[in-house]
Amino acid sequence: MPFRIATPPLLILAILLAACGGDAAGRLSASDIENATYLAEPPLNEATLDGGEFRYPAAEGSSAEAVIRLERWSIGDIDGDGADDAAAITIEQPGGSGAFSFVHALLNDSGTPRDRAFAFLGDRVRVESIAVHDGVIVVALYDRPETASFSEEPTVAVIRRFRLDGGELVEAPAPASGGGSGGDATDATDAGQLSADDLENATYLAEGPDAGEATLDGGEYRYPVAEGSAAEAVIRLEQWALGDLDGDGADDAAAITSERPGGSGTFFFVHALRNESGDLRDRGFAFLGDRVRVESVAVHDGVIVVALYDRPETASFSEEPTVAVIRRFRLDGDALAEQPAPQPQSSEGGDDDAGRLSADDLENATYLAEGPDAGEATLDGGEYRYPVAEGSAAEAVIRLEQWALGDIDGDGAEDAAAITSERPGGSGVFSYVHALRNESGDLRDLGFAFLGDRVRVESIAVHDG
Repeated sequence: MPFRIATPPLLILAILLAACGGDAAGRLSASDIENATYLAEPPLNEATLDGGEFRYPAAEGSSAEAVIRLERWSIGDIDGDGADDAAAITIEQPGGSGAFSFVHALLNDSGTPRDRAFAFLGDRVRVESIAVHDGVIVVALYDRPETASFSEEPTVAVIRRFRLDGGELVEAPAPASGGGSGGDATDATDAGQLSADDLENATYLAEGPDAGEATLDGGEYRYPVAEGSAAEAVIRLEQWALGDLDGDGADDAAAITSERPGGSGTFFFVHALRNESGDLRDRGFAFLGDRVRVESVAVHDGVIVVALYDRPETASFSEEPTVAVIRRFRLDGDALAEQPAPQPQSSEGGDDDAGRLSADDLENATYLAEGPDAGEATLDGGEYRYPVAEGSAAEAVIRLEQWALGDIDGDGAEDAAAITSERPGGSGVFSYVHALRNESGDLRDLGFAFLGDRVRVESIAVHDG
């Protein structure tokens, strides 16, 4: 069962319907999603997007703007009424270094999306994909370890599942290990383009059959486990997503199949199927694992994104897969090549243009500090370490947590305000705010102030100095 993804949107439903433009009665279109009203945190409470974006003053009377942007979306039946609803990801940048990601459940009210509930995903996380399966919203993202600074890149794969419960989005437990829950459909499938029937009856590359391929019949292909044997092996279509894989503007497909060749193994594969004048041709496939649990498949900018659970390398196959993994593939000729995760752009307000301050400037500046004997600390990649006591192997650490650009001294040049945390040993975590002046591109910390021990800093911004 399928779903289709778009960028910035993404989507999934149960039977492919016609047309993405919202022309069919009750269908949600890209325009509907990009101009819907979304729930937001106080004091806004809601925001009506215009072309996927909403801007508002960062503070009363300020010319600086905060922004809420639609990042991705996916179509699927969330409330079980048979109509296409939508799941969406928004990012709010309220000023300062924070970039807060949210997931939303928008129900289809006679062709108008109504945001019924939303949930916080994290600050400066990187969302890779969103999908809807059997009423559950599946979000694959990268986050940081709990002890990491926000200056560190998000590298920990996380798969989160949400279900609409009344007026709330609640976390849904992962299902028992098994063959995946199919996708739910597509947002941009014009008549004559790819359908569920096309995917469920296509010819797929395969390892098991002697011919090296398998033509499915209603989503399944069976063949003898061994010559003359009555026992059958089976290949099944588990999930699929539509998207342009080769840049020609036509919808291609990414698909997940499982193969049970006999014995205890259940082998999962991802396939890249190119649309050749309405006919699907499997141009490359890759092995995902034995008895893994695939949560979602999506297509973004020609890249196939698969979110799954696997096991630690030392684990037995009798153990449940519990390790979240996000894998990315691109069609390269007749092969699926694995792709590294993209390096996210800094969401902290930095800019590398000539004369502007950059993330690198802030992460390697010299900060005033209480702990070190010298009264200052020159960070290296956002961090500074020093001995807790003379001769001690134990280390204290100062980290850059957040920062924001703005003119602090009225000279028209961008300066910076920054938050650091200091862990000098023991249970304390001391937070400070710093004022750094831009002196011809060099940052000089002119003053700092103590904020508290084990406080949680939500944001930092500069307004009118």
